[in-house]
Amino acid sequence: MATSQYSKRFITKIKKVYVVALPLLLVVTILFNNYVIDVYYRVFYRIRFKNQVEVIASTVKQTGKLPIRDGVAYQLLPPDAKPYSYFTYQFYDLEDVNNTFNFWTIFSLNQHLNNKRIKEYIRTIPVKDRLYEVTITEVTMNEPGGPESEAVIFAVAFSLVLFFILNWAFFQINLNRVSYNLWRPFYNNLRRIKSYNIRNKEPLVLLKTNVREFELFNQAVLDFTNKTQSAYNQLREFTENTAHELQTPLSILLAKVELILKRTGLESEERKELVDIKKTIVRLSGIHKGLNLLSRIRSIQYAGKIARMELNINEIISESLETYEELIEYRNIEVQYESSIQHRISSNEELVRIMVDNLLRNAIQHNINDGQILIMYQPHGFEISNTGVSSEVTGEDIFSRYHTKSADNGRLGLGLAIVEAICETLEFSCVYQYQHSQHCIRISWKK
Repeated sequence: MATSQYSKRFITKIKKVYVVALPLLLVVTILFNNYVIDVYYRVFYRIRFKNQVEVIASTVKQTGKLPIRDGVAYQLLPPDAKPYSYFTYQFYDLEDVNNTFNFWTIFSLNQHLNNKRIKEYIRTIPVKDRLYEVTITEVTMNEPGGPESEAVIFAVAFSLVLFFILNWAFFQINLNRVSYNLWRPFYNNLRRIKSYNIRNKEPLVLLKTNVREFELFNQAVLDFTNKTQSAYNQLREFTENTAHELQTPLSILLAKVELILKRTGLESEERKELVDIKKTIVRLSGIHKGLNLLSRIRSIQYAGKIARMELNINEIISESLETYEELIEYRNIEVQYESSIQHRISSNEELVRIMVDNLLRNAIQHNINDGQILIMYQPHGFEISNTGVSSEVTGEDIFSRYHTKSADNGRLGLGLAIVEAICETLEFSCVYQYQHSQHCIRISWKK
């Protein structure tokens, strides 16, 4: 039913345009018809007369004399004359003394038929080292019905071909135009749907249309997006409330455990158990902070437009290395990088600092004692390599949450997952490779 109504509206729009277009097409065809008749005389009669002259020239070669024919005249040209040929086609009106002129005679058919059609073809042919001008003349009187039947048939055939070509071309153009006007609201709304972000607080707004099918589709999309956005807002509120409420009890637990550890009357086994509890609380607090940061990066804080500024990557790396300077010295890790290079990028400062900090912390934690960290700059990025044992995880899996295996239970396994989330937010690319006994992570801001 809906498809039938759409088809009726579509056909009705095309019919309205054709009411105006068909008369114009007929006028163009009629004008073209007159032009074709003129072309027929100028082209086909020229060929016909040219063949007659060829026959005369052939007869002259055989007999050495000019043949006498009706409508053919000869004229000897001067010795210095050069060959030429041309064709003329003219009408000459004949005045009728018995016909009185008035306003009605202008529209009279006989008035237009009272003329002579003169076709004349002139060409030179050689006869005994002299040039003769051959003139072929054909004079006919217009009769009711207009030009000769063969010219009319030729013109009608060409006019019909032109009419069908124009009609087909106009139909295609009109079809595309009507189709575009009918589908334009759909594509405008489709662009709005593509640009819609569920993180935005503003609801999706679609353009109204008088096409019933599109309006039904728009209503279904709006219902779906409103429900989805409502569920997303509830999930975001739950995440924010959980992040806020969990940190306080964890801090209280940690403070009480430390308070108990300060007592002197504890046995060694009890103290050991309390230390294990403290490590678990610290780890749980770290996991909470990491997941909260990962959630903020992916879903809430950095959604939509990102504030960007001119940054010096080398300065950010140097400041991050100063933070881990004591740990680097403790493990006797050698760090190699060009501190004098001015490597600049326009990006979000906070996200870039978090990304660099996690990369360096990962390179230190997964390094070996007396190991090495190599930082190299590239035209559109940088890479951080560190020595270490071969990893069972390869490729993109190393960026997955909790995928990294380590003997140190204090490590959270969220560092590279945070790096990947930041790269997706900033539209960077991050690639991991293990080569020459080194773990290499390459960051590029030109994909």
